[in-house]
Amino acid sequence: MALNLAYLAAIWFMPFPTALVGRYTDEPISVVMHAVTLGVASALGAVNMLVAHRGQLFSQALPRPMRRHVLGSALLPGLLFFVAFAFAFAFMTTNWTQLSWQLIYPLECAWARMFKPAGATEFLA
Repeated sequence: MALNLAYLAAIWFMPFPTALVGRYTDEPISVVMHAVTLGVASALGAVNMLVAHRGQLFSQALPRPMRRHVLGSALLPGLLFFVAFAFAFAFMTTNWTQLSWQLIYPLECAWARMFKPAGATEFLA
């Protein structure tokens, strides 16, 4: 319950850093705050899925390859946001950091194409 509330708190907090990025686009701190918030939400979503699996809360158990695929898909955006966070601090630039966020969708599509296990459609439907 506490993990789910932490995840929902991260989701609830998202409009604030998003508004900061919209208003102060050239300020690294606003970009960093946005990246950290979305990275934390992504990580908490992945941990939530893992805890739900371990607690046998799914209607049917996920096979190990499917679990790895779903967990990787959940962690990919968070990883990219944390890399963007480091990039914004290291180079103090916001333009390239914000452009890197556009890689999330293509990377998720590539992940799904390359690592989707056989028979995954019955679990993802």
